Amino acid sequence: MFLLFYYVVSVVIYRWIENSLMRAVLSYSPEYPPIFEAIRAAILGAIGGVRVEHFGSTTVPGLAAKPMIDVLVVVAAKDLSAVKRELIELGFHQRDVWVDTADKPYVGGSVQWKGKPYDVNVHICREGSADHTRNIVFRDALRADPDLRARYADVKRRAISAVGADAREYNRFKESFIREAIDAASGE
Repeated sequence: MFLLFYYVVSVVIYRWIENSLMRAVLSYSPEYPPIFEAIRAAILGAIGGVRVEHFGSTTVPGLAAKPMIDVLVVVAAKDLSAVKRELIELGFHQRDVWVDTADKPYVGGSVQWKGKPYDVNVHICREGSADHTRNIVFRDALRADPDLRARYADVKRRAISAVGADAREYNRFKESFIREAIDAASGE
């Protein structure tokens, strides 16, 4: 009974944090890299045969971001679903979201860092896959181009204003901008 109560309370608190964070695009924080490094160390300490990369807005100094750390667990030879199970054993959890597919599994979690909550999104992908390449190309383009970074921050703020806490619609709002930026960075 206690475990069921604990689970329900945890889910309610997590959903409140998740919805609150989804409504905010904040200034860049220098805390993002050390938070990611702690997450990477935990994953690499528990799971072999993977590489862990930081992607998304929290990797780009000066870019406004939701306080969510996006992580790519890059797999060369292991079974993707086995890596997902290992991440769940480590303490991440299954989230019923559209991005969780057989060829790109996803788990989530949250961490406290200096008293503040941060959501953690972990995407598992195959080394060299389109998802892996796309995320790294976009991250690197944002790091290299201040104008692109400023325009993307504007798109993100307009997305939050337009769709609020709906993560799927937020991502759809940004989709064409991201696609165009990746195409331009890839020379397509």
